[in-house]
Amino acid sequence: MDIKWEDIDLASIIKAEKIESAVRLKEKIEGLQENVVYEMVNEGYRIAGSYTRKLIIGLGVVKLKIIKLKNDDKITSPMLDRLGIRRERYSRGVKMKLADMASVASYGESST
Repeated sequence: MDIKWEDIDLASIIKAEKIESAVRLKEKIEGLQENVVYEMVNEGYRIAGSYTRKLIIGLGVVKLKIIKLKNDDKITSPMLDRLGIRRERYSRGVKMKLADMASVASYGESST
């Protein structure tokens, strides 16, 4: 019973909801997570715990409470998969800004 979820793009959430703070984004993501968890629990998954995960975005640091779900022997965190940040700490936007800054900065400026 492998459930496929459409990806959530952080940039489009921020733009569509006109979110201007990391706290508001946290509330939105955790609200979406509640819906995902509810649907997956109805499909046979059980809640296996939760943990805090930090994500650094252009608005600041977002501390998300991620809920883990268990089905048979498999434990998963569906929101990380849906957001596409399973092994990421920085959002794509922050990575792009850092890459731009590094490419513009001279060697002396970037090595300090």
